[in-house]
Amino acid sequence: MSNMPTVISDSSTLINLAGIGRLYLLHEMFGKVIIPPSVWDEIVLAGTTMPGASEVREAWGNGWIIIIKPDNTAVVDLLGQGLHRGEAESIALAVEQCADLILLDDADARLAAVTFDLFKTGVIGILIKAKADGKIESLRVELNNLMENMGFYIDESLYRRALSSVGEIDNLKESLSSRVPGACRGAWVRPCVPARQGEPCWRLTPDQLLRSYSLAVGLTIPGFASPVRFVVSCWIDGWSK
Repeated sequence: MSNMPTVISDSSTLINLAGIGRLYLLHEMFGKVIIPPSVWDEIVLAGTTMPGASEVREAWGNGWIIIIKPDNTAVVDLLGQGLHRGEAESIALAVEQCADLILLDDADARLAAVTFDLFKTGVIGILIKAKADGKIESLRVELNNLMENMGFYIDESLYRRALSSVGEIDNLKESLSSRVPGACRGAWVRPCVPARQGEPCWRLTPDQLLRSYSLAVGLTIPGFASPVRFVVSCWIDGWSK
């Protein structure tokens, strides 16, 4: 374990990996993960019934998640002007610990980490490495779980690049058909047309399919007993998003 890298994590990567049952990957890859007190508070104390609370507490009890408070409060306060407290403390702690890696998912936090010359990755990077190391069978399954069960947003380009990096995608059509959840699998709707989950979607021809991409999101709207699923098709050849 002495040759293991020093890894600092914000809350997002821990919560999302725990939410899909993959928090253990961090232990297998890095041995130990260090978090600042605000990340512990956010996950374990404030989020007692949320994904990650029991898993992070158990990992701490088993000694592979360690809590360390950053000393440089001035840096924390400065970063905290534009970032959440957990992100600010994580970056400050990574600088102090000369960390080999910091785990961040938020775009602004990742940009801030770059200004401190920190090496970064997030939940998608961890899953890509896990697939490359043979620790998971399908990256596609894990990414779909993140989106459908944790509400984690992954844009189409990143989704395709991630799958391509581990050889799970051959063409555009394959990536699109794998993204559509539930009743909408294999079918597509026109722009901004809502369809309740379980109802049929408007079908497009294979040629139209290859000239479009879609994003499916679930939204809770007052008056509806369950989330309404919007499938928005954004056309490459003329229609605006």
